[in-house]
Amino acid sequence: MSYRPTVKSRFALAFAFASAIAGCPASPPHSRVSAQKATVGALLDEHFDDPGLHGWSLDVGASTGDGPTSDVRVEGGALRLSADATTRRFLSPVRTVDAAGARLIRVSIRMHTEDVSAVRARFVNCDAFVRFDHGPVTAVTPVFTGTVAWTAVRRVVRVPPGSRQMGIGVFLS
Repeated sequence: MSYRPTVKSRFALAFAFASAIAGCPASPPHSRVSAQKATVGALLDEHFDDPGLHGWSLDVGASTGDGPTSDVRVEGGALRLSADATTRRFLSPVRTVDAAGARLIRVSIRMHTEDVSAVRARFVNCDAFVRFDHGPVTAVTPVFTGTVAWTAVRRVVRVPPGSRQMGIGVFLS
């Protein structure tokens, strides 16, 4: 992302919830999958009460050279990612959970942004994602730019056959 010199861009994730859904056909993200009574249980139910982010890793999601690293912290019950014009290394908090046996994963997230700009951006990322067994990243939210009020996003993602783990994470660059 490109930033105005004195503006700090912020991306906040208030709540991440991923549940496994077994034995039901693929459903569009807006359908009521839970009405099919196929929910297996929560893989991850995170309220961000722990300022130490235990269970989360801070991966370098992107780098544009040596320099300051983006800020990741828990504040007011939300996971907050911040960066400004001087940021060169962008951290991505990721939580890995067991996904063995799941066919579909339902992800529900509340997000909001402040002053995020994609002008002259080398990487345009301000989203939440899942990754199965360290494979390719699948975005589960649109890329948010500008200032966006708290917005709930829900998506159902098909689990690749044989997957053992799922990483769920957020990224601001």
